[in-house]
Amino acid sequence: TEQETAARAGGLATDLVTGLRVLKGLGAEEAAADRYRRASRDSLAAALRAVRSRAAYQAVSTVLSVVFLAAVAFFAGRMALAGQITVGELVAVVGLAQFVQEPMSRTGFLGVELAQKRASARRLLLLLGEPTVHSPVDGVASAAHAGTRDGGAATVTIAGVFGGSVVPRFTARAGQVVGVVVPDGGDAARLVDVLGCRAPAAPGAVVVNGTDLAALDPSAGRALVFAARHDASLFSTSVRENLAADGPLDDRAIDASGTGEVLGHLAEGLDTPLVGRGQHLSGGQRQRLVLGRALHRPEPVLVLHDPTTAVDTVTEARIAAALRGFPERALVLVTSSPTLLAVCDEVVTAVAVVATPAGTDRELVAS
Repeated sequence: TEQETAARAGGLATDLVTGLRVLKGLGAEEAAADRYRRASRDSLAAALRAVRSRAAYQAVSTVLSVVFLAAVAFFAGRMALAGQITVGELVAVVGLAQFVQEPMSRTGFLGVELAQKRASARRLLLLLGEPTVHSPVDGVASAAHAGTRDGGAATVTIAGVFGGSVVPRFTARAGQVVGVVVPDGGDAARLVDVLGCRAPAAPGAVVVNGTDLAALDPSAGRALVFAARHDASLFSTSVRENLAADGPLDDRAIDASGTGEVLGHLAEGLDTPLVGRGQHLSGGQRQRLVLGRALHRPEPVLVLHDPTTAVDTVTEARIAAALRGFPERALVLVTSSPTLLAVCDEVVTAVAVVATPAGTDRELVAS
């Protein structure tokens, strides 16, 4: 309980620091502080209970070892006075008892350490025991990769229900930009997570290179489709490593994402370290770096979720026009931005799932 409440308080503190700007914008600092205060007090109470238990356990262990030594000395003294053992034997017995007392007192500390390790092990088992979202699939990865290995470009066909929204069937091919409007933000995030193999895909909902994404191993699917989350984070490394950690920089990606403008405001340019995952940058600057990282990805299908919500309209227009400069890949924009949708070759609008009313068979058919 101590570990669980401490982890909850620590996670809440991290969330508060990360979203401090949003909290200030909403005027929710006091409510957030109250939530953290309650979590912190729960953690403190659990820690105090654990400390009391630990102290009681160690105290009992120490008392037992002292009682053991006193009992040995008492009975050995009585035997010496009765002439049953010599004075030398008395000294030997007491000395041996003192030698044994120290390991006995340490038994209390061993019990405490064992309890803590067992608690940590149980928490890890709970985590490792969670069922996997995706199960590895063998024997189908080669079919999906065949087109890209031979120099061809991947295509992606999407249709189905994502959350509470129905996305009509469409196909994005290399050189095309397709916009997908999902009015419900949660359903839009669900669609992006399915395309990024972070959530399971329904059979037939996403087909890449003629292979059902639901039948692909997650690692094989991610090698074909990169789906960048709207709330993607930067890493606490240099700008260069954030953009392209495993390869050279692409001037097209830097220009298209507006990263060049951000670099002009950084003292060390590409070598500037991003302390605290870029918390010293504005929201628009962070978003442009995240977009630049996505455009550096090698996957032939790129999915972007609202990549320009934090930039001004002029910058958004430049980014929208520049996104058409990647003819070797299929680009899917999950967004409701008119500026981004204006440059798309095709725009698909999702509709909400309508619940079927109850009634007789004739009434349902008639409606």
